[in-house]
Amino acid sequence: GTADLVFADGPYSTNTEAQAWLYDALMVEVHRVLRQRGVLAWAVADYRHDGGLLLRHVALAEAVLRGGFRVYDWKVWDHCVFSLRRHNMAHILICCKAGQTPWHSSPLVKLDDYRDPVWRAPLQPDRRLGTFALQVLPVGIVRPIVEKYCPPKGLVVDPFAGSGTVVREALRLGRRAVGYEIDPQMLKTIRLADEIYG
Repeated sequence: GTADLVFADGPYSTNTEAQAWLYDALMVEVHRVLRQRGVLAWAVADYRHDGGLLLRHVALAEAVLRGGFRVYDWKVWDHCVFSLRRHNMAHILICCKAGQTPWHSSPLVKLDDYRDPVWRAPLQPDRRLGTFALQVLPVGIVRPIVEKYCPPKGLVVDPFAGSGTVVREALRLGRRAVGYEIDPQMLKTIRLADEIYG
C-alpha cells in the first residue's frame, strides 16, 4: 500500500445489512491501499431510524476487526448540535493493521491515559455551501488526526471526500492528499468550498 492515513467519514445507510456489507468491502480495499504502519481513522455517527437507534459505530468496529485491523484508539466527537435524527456525538475509530504499531508523531500512549477522549468540535454550517452546509467536517477534528498519524509529505486518502475538508487540511499541513467522491452534488460543494476556503 501507499497511503499513510485513510480518513473516512461515511458512507451512511439506514439498511444495516447493506451497511455491514459495504463496511466489509471497504475494509478489504483500505487494507490493500494502507501501508504496513498506516492508520485508518473513521468517523461515524449513530442514527435514529424507525423509532430506534442504529449503532453504526458498533457495526464499524466489527467490520474493522473482521477486516484484519485492530482498534488502536477511540475518540468521541461532540458535535455540539442537537438533531432529532442524529445524536450530537460521533465516534472516531483510529485503527491499524493487526499485529502492527501505527506510525505516530508522539510517543505511544495507552488508551486509558489519553488526555482528551472527548473532542468538542461544533458543526459550523456555512450557508454559502447551500443544502450541504451541515455536512462539513470540522477542521478541529481533521487537523489533530492528520498531524499525529501521517508523517510530513505522507499520503492521506479520503474515500468519501464530502466537502473536501480532509484533503484541503492535509495539503495545508504539508501532506499529499487524494479524495474520492461519487455524488455529483457533493462534487459541486467541493468546488464551492475550494473557492471559499482556498
